[in-house]
Amino acid sequence: MTLLRPPDRLARIEIYFRNTQMIQVLHRAVNILEYIAQAQGPGLGEIAAATQLHLATAARILKTLMAAGYVEQVAPKKGYILGPMAYALAAGSGYRQDLVILAEPIMRQLSRALKQPVILVVLRQGRRFILSQINVGEMMAASAGPQLPTNPYQSATGRLLLAYETERKKILERLPLPGSAWPEVATRRQLRLALAHIRTAGLAVRFTGETAGIACPIWGTKSVPAALGTFLPESQFKAQRRQNILRQMRQASKAIGLLIRKGRPLKEGAKPVSNLNHKPV
Repeated sequence: MTLLRPPDRLARIEIYFRNTQMIQVLHRAVNILEYIAQAQGPGLGEIAAATQLHLATAARILKTLMAAGYVEQVAPKKGYILGPMAYALAAGSGYRQDLVILAEPIMRQLSRALKQPVILVVLRQGRRFILSQINVGEMMAASAGPQLPTNPYQSATGRLLLAYETERKKILERLPLPGSAWPEVATRRQLRLALAHIRTAGLAVRFTGETAGIACPIWGTKSVPAALGTFLPESQFKAQRRQNILRQMRQASKAIGLLIRKGRPLKEGAKPVSNLNHKPV
């Protein structure tokens, strides 16, 4: 049997403790996630007490989970809820059901009117998540969500949500420049100007050479919690049809925003967007 030299023994001990600490942190993170999942938007102090953690330790773990998208804070100094990655990981459909329930009836009307898919999108930690997608078809099927995150620069909805993001400056500091995802934007200054242009226009349009993506903001009380989007062949997004699509997109996003501010869903059979009809646009 070969005896370990003192430095070797110390190295083994260090690796053992490092691994033990990592496992301990994982256990603590899982405990926090499980508690948040069953509680009603608990605050930091409540989470720390329930998981028997020091306040600073719980805060550090929560910060890491938020950065990864597994937890999000309802508002500064408010409670915590599960983030989109917690649901996407399990292919769940429960994330931000409050928004989905309010938006989907109007999304269905819009999809019928445009004869195109319609999506409901949010931005979390600089990543874009599709909460719901209404697909064109006889049954007007809604896809399960949220889907795994994508680069916000690669879509009209992602760019629009970045433009309206209240913590835009912090997020842009973390994100690299768009590169090929947004060829017209090569510098930080160009990025700021492009996002400012989206806010001025009140919508975002992205062309790929084959498809056109359109996004409109859904206004809550003081911010834009989500975006409404659609996409179609570029050849169909021209002249009068273009104007009709933009008008109906704006009407639908305003109607969803009104429901969000009121905090109640659309009543069955109601038609909040009078100009959304079943005629081709």
